Amino acid sequence: MLRMVTIGFAGPWAFPALLFVAAMPPQAHSARTPLTSIQAVRHLTSVEAAHAMPVDVTGVVTYSNSAEGDLFIQQGDSWIYVQPDKKYSVAPGSRVEVRGTTGASYTTQILASSVQVTGQAPLPQPAFLTYQEAVNRANDCRYVTMQGIVRAASHQTTAGSSLYLLRMEDGGQMVDVVVRDYPQFSPTRLLDSPVRVTGALGGTFDVTNDRILELRLNVSSSREIQLLHAGGTGMATEKLMPIAALLRSNELLKVRHRVYTSGTVTLYDPGENLVIQDGNSGLLVKTRQTDPVSIGQQVEVTGFATAMDGVAGLDSGQFFIVPGGTAIEPHAIRFADAMTGLYDNRLVSIEGRVISQTRQSHLDTIVLDSGGSAFSVIFRKRPSDVDPFPTYPAGTRIRATGVCTVHVRGFWGAVESFQVQVRSPRDIAVVAKASWWTLTHLYVVTSSILGFALLALIWGLRMRWRLLNKEKQLRQKSEQEALRLSTMARMEQQRSHILELINSFQPLPIVLTEIQAYADQMWAGVRGYTHLLEHRRLKLMTPRYLEAKAAARLEDVNPSQSLEPCAEAVRSRGLVGPNPPLNVWSRPILSSRGEVLGTMTFEGTGGDPLPLNREAFEFGCNLAAIAIDNRRLYEDVLHRSEHDQLTGLANRTLLQKNLEEVIEKASRSHCYAALLYLDLDDFKNVNDSYTHRVGDAYLIEVAQRFKTCLRDCDTLGRIGGDEFIVLLANLQAPDTALRIAERLVFAMSEPFAIEGHTITGAVSIGLALYPSSSSSAIEIVQKADREMYAAKRAGGNRVSHSISDMPPGVAGEAHDFGISSADAPGDADSALHLHR
Repeated sequence: MLRMVTIGFAGPWAFPALLFVAAMPPQAHSARTPLTSIQAVRHLTSVEAAHAMPVDVTGVVTYSNSAEGDLFIQQGDSWIYVQPDKKYSVAPGSRVEVRGTTGASYTTQILASSVQVTGQAPLPQPAFLTYQEAVNRANDCRYVTMQGIVRAASHQTTAGSSLYLLRMEDGGQMVDVVVRDYPQFSPTRLLDSPVRVTGALGGTFDVTNDRILELRLNVSSSREIQLLHAGGTGMATEKLMPIAALLRSNELLKVRHRVYTSGTVTLYDPGENLVIQDGNSGLLVKTRQTDPVSIGQQVEVTGFATAMDGVAGLDSGQFFIVPGGTAIEPHAIRFADAMTGLYDNRLVSIEGRVISQTRQSHLDTIVLDSGGSAFSVIFRKRPSDVDPFPTYPAGTRIRATGVCTVHVRGFWGAVESFQVQVRSPRDIAVVAKASWWTLTHLYVVTSSILGFALLALIWGLRMRWRLLNKEKQLRQKSEQEALRLSTMARMEQQRSHILELINSFQPLPIVLTEIQAYADQMWAGVRGYTHLLEHRRLKLMTPRYLEAKAAARLEDVNPSQSLEPCAEAVRSRGLVGPNPPLNVWSRPILSSRGEVLGTMTFEGTGGDPLPLNREAFEFGCNLAAIAIDNRRLYEDVLHRSEHDQLTGLANRTLLQKNLEEVIEKASRSHCYAALLYLDLDDFKNVNDSYTHRVGDAYLIEVAQRFKTCLRDCDTLGRIGGDEFIVLLANLQAPDTALRIAERLVFAMSEPFAIEGHTITGAVSIGLALYPSSSSSAIEIVQKADREMYAAKRAGGNRVSHSISDMPPGVAGEAHDFGISSADAPGDADSALHLHR
């Protein structure tokens, strides 16, 4: 007898965790201090108990069943279930010492490795509990007394152990009472009798949902069952109700009342179901009895009427064999008859053709077709039955005799399906064997025909292949010539495409890739790549063949020292191995002035290049040189058009483009941007006093100083003789622009030493902030220009602005920076990242 059944899993890691705990070495457990009281073990959580903590407790045995390994012990007000690792014969009332480890279940339990009897002790005082109190988790395994009315009583044999099972009703709830010893057992005397039972409380549990499914009282002896007074007087004195009347009575389903009836057994599953039939009425009885009874015997049955799958039946059934009984003749029906529901729980016979057959350890199922509708024939096997049914080929027509079970949709709903449960293999008879013309045979015949057809097709295709092969040889000669002409035309077209790319100033890598692809197509069977010379180092421009590791080996090669630099590099750096099986050809790319611009290299199989290949090689190098020269010219012209020729700073064109980008970015990111309009003070005096050459040098030095005051994201430009523009982007606060402007003013405080002259300079700055000062590029320039002239009118060498977003005491001021270097703002107070 198992104490509990665990339904589901506690989690995806529960089983591996228990395996891990079980696999721990003994010394790992002994290293921990054992728990010495049942109360301490019971207080563990399920997670803590799963860690197999060592236990050494004592207690009094309240129930023991050595056949099933059940042991309940109690120590004062604490109680627990013990699962020994082997069978122990221990009598109730024995004082035992239990050693082992904790285990997780509905409540904490002990997995015992040793159970030793140390003496005898009186059983603890049982607690009197109702059903609602007994289902409390705290009372699990407790020695208790409960009271109720016996609704069913049966004798069972489990695992070689003789047990007596009572079903006791307490407040409308059922409690299973398992008694090991019950002399003079009389079910008729116990039925409907009030009893008081004392035993160890257990049950069946759903650990996943943390709830109890069925309560069970484990009783050691019938002495623990007190019969308060006799109930029923036996079925002989009760009035038997015909099955037909029982099925027609709705009142029996409304009030829980014991019913007595009788009939002939047509189906019996020991411990589960009993089906009886009387005339044309059949009745399903749920029973836990395992008493032997044969099909066709007459029995008297008692139980409680209930609705089972939409049909009246008996629950908590008891049956008693009585003399008499006649064999029930099965009623021959069709599929439509069974679907009416009139033959539920009746012995019937029905024919159909086999669709499929399934064998399981406990159940055989045959699916039959009857007039285009399918139903199942089942046979519940006992352990002694080993595949009792023969294999029926699909299409075999059989007649099945058994009890028809109807399934309805909802309570008293329409019939949804039915199945026929046979009692033995003799209940199935073959009416007609399956036709030879089955799907399997059809497959064999069809496969044979297709095989012959396939052989004929292969022979015909072979003959056709020979003819096509001769035709192909003739056609190849003409195709080769057409291919050569097509290749030449395609190459000419590709040359024109490359020249268009060069003239349209496309990016250099795109042009060089097209040139390399052209050379590769002209020189079939090779691998090519192009390098450009940058700062006397080769840079791979077409990395279609060379891996990154191989290309990196060419970084230290100077192509100006060898006519075949890449060939030498391939051989010396091992790109094709120390003894290359391939031939390598390489040519330098030369500019119109003879300057080495890079190299073009090919790796191919042995032999010198054909004339066509050489032409592609030379043409590719020439096109690459033209592309590089043209790109350099384009980039130089572009740079000149956007930069000041004297200082190298951005000119008006580039500043206008950058200003619009800065404003757009500030608008998107919701930050500030600023424009500083700078005008050097007294610059005309520098030109007049020291010549224009010194003035130009002075402007160059000023530009260098201004650069060191700006951030990486800022732009400095020159728009006139002594006028500069600074674009400040990504400002988080308006005062950041003011601090940068202050640094620019301070940068002019140090005198300039130019060609032996000492020049003291100053700058006037006008500051305009976006979006505070303006909302467009034109407005911000005009605003900064006006502020610059305001700084000039105020005496110069200062910053002027009129921004309301500045901190208090700063807005609207013109700051004078006519100070010495000792008074300049230090770098430690600045949060700006400047150029160094």
